Amino acid sequence: MLFLILYLGLALGISRFRLFGLGKWWLSVLSTLATLVILFLVDLLMVAALQLKGEQALSLSVIAAGLTWLPVRNFLWRLLKGDTKQNRTGWFGDIIEIAFASNSHEKDRLWQTLLTRCFNPLYCEVIANIPAPRLSDSGLILALPGSDERAALAISYAQGGKRLFSPEDLDLAAELLEILAHAEQSRDAYQRGVDSERARIAQDLHDNIGASLLAGLHRKDLPTAQASIRSAINEMRTIVNGLTARNTEVEVMLADLRYECERRLNDADITLNWVHDAQSNPLLPYVIYQNYVSIIREIIANVINHSEADTLTITVDCSNNTLVTHIEDNGIGLGMAGHKGHGLLNIQRRINQLEGELSMQAETVGTATHFVVPLPSGAQQLPRAKDIFTHPVQPRYKLHSAP
Repeated sequence: MLFLILYLGLALGISRFRLFGLGKWWLSVLSTLATLVILFLVDLLMVAALQLKGEQALSLSVIAAGLTWLPVRNFLWRLLKGDTKQNRTGWFGDIIEIAFASNSHEKDRLWQTLLTRCFNPLYCEVIANIPAPRLSDSGLILALPGSDERAALAISYAQGGKRLFSPEDLDLAAELLEILAHAEQSRDAYQRGVDSERARIAQDLHDNIGASLLAGLHRKDLPTAQASIRSAINEMRTIVNGLTARNTEVEVMLADLRYECERRLNDADITLNWVHDAQSNPLLPYVIYQNYVSIIREIIANVINHSEADTLTITVDCSNNTLVTHIEDNGIGLGMAGHKGHGLLNIQRRINQLEGELSMQAETVGTATHFVVPLPSGAQQLPRAKDIFTHPVQPRYKLHSAP
């Protein structure tokens, strides 16, 4: 017992003055030793009081110690050790806030606040950057690496100086840094997506709406200017559909396209035959919707400007996760006119972006354009509306510009 008191004082001294880093497990050693002592005393009590045999006394002693002392020991262990269960959900929110902080100063402040919540160190100072977290001075200091946006830190005297930093603390710090790095990578990916979307919108505004409005500005006759303005409005509708992030049904897209093409071709005295033989009605992502509509508009513009045709036939078939379109006119053929501008290059670029196939036949009489656009295999299929465009349609009216 005297040696036990000696060991108890030594353990308390080691914990109090942080010698040799043994402050973490001395209590476990003492509790184990106390368990053996109590078991021995209970066994003696069973033998002396109940006059049991050695085997019976030992069995009852083990049962009594297991039902009484072990739960009490666990309670005392949690009480002395403290609640080490951390609110990791709260940590995750703090890490996200750090990753999306507006500047480096704010990041450093939030990072130090999180470290204080986790380890409650007495001191925190900026150090030269290191490749990985590490312990130094026998666990007195925990050094944490920095990044381009955060300073490297060294925190010391964990839990207000009550204990040393342990290997578990080192693992926890590494886990926090890993989560923070992942959050920063996700933030960078999000920012790249935002920048890409902004660039796409700016390009669409410049290439489509800007070009149409500029063309209408330099038109001297009112009907042609109105046609350019209508084209700009159609492009604006396409861009707005993309900003709303809603997928578009094939049926809705084709109905809008038919109406738009018929108006443009009627103004140019060209008859439209529209053949719609879609077997399915999937939802189209914006990238397919926008590129497909732009391809059709570009081809219509080429027909109006270069073909000298009086009839245009558009056949659309949507089945087996493909959107097949065939466009044919009875004009003079594109000849060299199709190579003067960027129209055909834009069509080919959009087809390549959709990973589709394009073929054009420009003969002496008429031009045929055939292209296939693959659709996402998991696209949601919606019920088809009543099909009223399965046969060639002759326009029953002529659209005239207002005087």
